[in-house]
Amino acid sequence: MSRTRRTQELLLVVGGVPAADQHLEIEPEDGRPSAIAQVRVWTLGASDTSDPEDATTGVAAIDTNPNTTLAAAAGRSQPDPTALTLTLATGVVVGRRYLLADDNTQAREWVEVAEANGTAVRLRHPLINDYSIGATFVTARCTIQASPSWLAQLATLSPNVHPAPSYRVKWEMTVGGQPRVYVRGLDVVMYPASHGVTPLDVDDRHPGFLDRLPPNHTKDQGRTLIEAAYADVVREMRGDRKADQSLRDPELVADLVIARVHLNLLASAQSRGADVTEATDAARDNWRQTYDQAIRSDVAAVDVSGGGAATSIAPTPLFRRCR
Repeated sequence: MSRTRRTQELLLVVGGVPAADQHLEIEPEDGRPSAIAQVRVWTLGASDTSDPEDATTGVAAIDTNPNTTLAAAAGRSQPDPTALTLTLATGVVVGRRYLLADDNTQAREWVEVAEANGTAVRLRHPLINDYSIGATFVTARCTIQASPSWLAQLATLSPNVHPAPSYRVKWEMTVGGQPRVYVRGLDVVMYPASHGVTPLDVDDRHPGFLDRLPPNHTKDQGRTLIEAAYADVVREMRGDRKADQSLRDPELVADLVIARVHLNLLASAQSRGADVTEATDAARDNWRQTYDQAIRSDVAAVDVSGGGAATSIAPTPLFRRCR
């Protein structure tokens, strides 16, 4: 699941494919829970007083790693405010987000790992606070296995005609000694929604993209910016009551994402004082034209039923030859 989206997608199991060990997951924004009471799933239109779906099996688990501490002081006053030295590095994954907290100063912030070499970790963004030796570095990720039998039922498949998620997942847990409830969206799909755009694809269309990346986006060649641009495309489509998971035209989706990431990068530079107003306006016009022609004109090939088949929709001609 992309971290820019809170609606998770699980794949329908057809003939044992894909493998049935799919999981629902969450990273509570308030921090690492100490206990999970229950996880329940309803269709979006069902109330919490109705019977939940048989969507999960087993018990929910809180990831155990990483759950470690700092072996050296870190933070904004250090020579490198992006550097951490951990006591243990078990479970640290590049690209994942973790919670760093210091009980002595009550400082805490979410961090994203850009590099990991043994116990030496480099973050994507400089730390805002200072942290002493012994500050905690933990994951907040929780998971529960999705029921293979539930995912094998065709009736669970989400319809592709509506942009809202088909299911509501309610997580009840204890965080910081307090009961918490978190709600996330869920869709069951035949194909995952994706964009397929790489940093080189953006640079091919807009030469110099890789050279203009902000310093904290150079390590991943702007992949995070591409994911953010895809999230913008999804939000724009939902505003027009269109579902991104229904699109079956990879080239069109790529065009939309590339146009949006180009616009976002220029708009960000402009907000920092760069003299790119003319280029930003041109990029915005290009994005709007690309989006309107593809989505608002209803020419994109879409999957209406959710079963995978695409239906090409073309607008009615303004003029029709009469005999």
